[in-house]
Amino acid sequence: MLYPPPIREGVQTLSKGRYQVRKGNSGFSLLEVIIVLALIGMMLVMLANYKKKQIDEAGRQITANAIVQEMYGFLKFVNEDEVAMDNSAKPLTNPLYTKDKNNIDSYKDVYYKRVSNTGLLDSLSTTDYLSWKGTDSKRKYFTRKGCDGSSADPTQGQVDRTFEQDYIRCELPQIAVNGNMKFDRVDLVGSATESLAIERVDFIVRFVPDAKSEYLFFENYKPAFDQALTNYKISYKQAALLRRTKGATDKDWKIILTNKSGTDAAIDFGTVASHTSDLTNSQNYDYAIRFSFETGIGKYAKSDGSTGVDKMCWNMNTRMTGPCIEANNADRLQIYSGTGSTTNKPGLCWDSNEGKSLPCLAVSEGDSTGVNGDDQTMHLTTEKDNKTVTGTLMANIIVENTGNVDSDGSPELLTVPVIEYRAFGNDYDSAKKDTDYTGNVDSESGTMKVNVQKCPVAPGGREMYPRLVAAISSVAADAGTDSDGGKSESDFSNQAKNRTELGVVGRLAGVALQVNLNGDATSWTVSATSAIYDNTSGDGINLINSKSVSVVLTSWCSTIKQ
Repeated sequence: MLYPPPIREGVQTLSKGRYQVRKGNSGFSLLEVIIVLALIGMMLVMLANYKKKQIDEAGRQITANAIVQEMYGFLKFVNEDEVAMDNSAKPLTNPLYTKDKNNIDSYKDVYYKRVSNTGLLDSLSTTDYLSWKGTDSKRKYFTRKGCDGSSADPTQGQVDRTFEQDYIRCELPQIAVNGNMKFDRVDLVGSATESLAIERVDFIVRFVPDAKSEYLFFENYKPAFDQALTNYKISYKQAALLRRTKGATDKDWKIILTNKSGTDAAIDFGTVASHTSDLTNSQNYDYAIRFSFETGIGKYAKSDGSTGVDKMCWNMNTRMTGPCIEANNADRLQIYSGTGSTTNKPGLCWDSNEGKSLPCLAVSEGDSTGVNGDDQTMHLTTEKDNKTVTGTLMANIIVENTGNVDSDGSPELLTVPVIEYRAFGNDYDSAKKDTDYTGNVDSESGTMKVNVQKCPVAPGGREMYPRLVAAISSVAADAGTDSDGGKSESDFSNQAKNRTELGVVGRLAGVALQVNLNGDATSWTVSATSAIYDNTSGDGINLINSKSVSVVLTSWCSTIKQ
């Protein structure tokens, strides 16, 4: 007799004929296990690819950081006119800009090297660049002497390299030497006007593909370089693609130019995907990126405004901050003394030639306030032989006359007066007129013609008008003849001879001066009438524009019309 197996809790049995079928937790089938393992494998592959991508990106970033750090340090060195030294309190002129060293190898072969391809699309120079790799590398010339160690001084003692700081590292990191991106050469782009000036620095970084890399794989480095440049707060003028025949030398690099719509253009780093038709047969070429930087970044504000600054200060020999220029708003520059000042009198000085006088425009603090409440005045001085005297200023000046106001109620503005001495032109016979003569200044002889002074436009657009006054300088009651009937006239045209040229005189009743602005407003006419009593004849005489009358003319411009 057959007995059914014992029934366990949680297990159900079903009878089917003579047999019982059991359903319950009997484990995974082989198919289920295979599916799960396949899914796990796929996930591991995806994770491995993701990790590899992260590792590759990290490697590219490390490479880019090392290369940009080198660029940054070298640019900093190029921007220094003077280099602080470990062994001297006085800085040394940067060897790149030290003059008159053409007979010294280190200067003529390294520090004086300048390439002439000033245009970004010009062909690269095949000479005068600085190699940055191999046994011909010039990199050590720009490292601090302490980096030499047991190695020989590359300058052979010709240049003092005891720099106070390391501009570039003693050695390039190995990843920048043996990685996929490595320095090839550095070009110092010269100036057309100054032999030692450096307008631009070009760094040529070569791409070396490994066995698994594509020849245009350098494009993947673009984000890494962008991040590294951002970290160092520098930006390039251009990053252009170069190439040369595979295995050629560093003098054979050529910029790749495209021509669309009749205009040449470089292929910028990061735009290769748009230029695949210009990069055929890439396996036959070596590729490099040329990073071009304008000099002056960081230390100097450039005149074209490309380097924005709101304050500039100069370091004195005491290593304390010297005078500063600061933009205190959008329209004004403010000059003030630095922390090293002992007088707190900021100023600007000009030194045209060593040994000559040194003019300075500086603040002079007075003991009392000025008419506008000023407690400081500007003082132009000249220093020579350790003496300070008031200097000379040549300028067109407008001054404010608070004692007079124009039609708008504003204080009168006027220019500096111009003073001139003159005498009228008629001799006695030409000047003598009847007592009823009224005269005509437009036609009579002997008058003075004075050119109208050109007037500037005053601040705020206020119009200025020409002004002229005449004041008597010398006058004589000229009788014309002496007691014997001989001719005797006064002539005051030469003030150095006024007394010796004095003729016989009678009695002077008066002199009238008249100033007229001519109709064309380009000249003044000055005329004079002298009333004379002739002692000899007993007659009254009018002398018109006589040489016996001289005047002082004062001309200026004013916001108040004549």
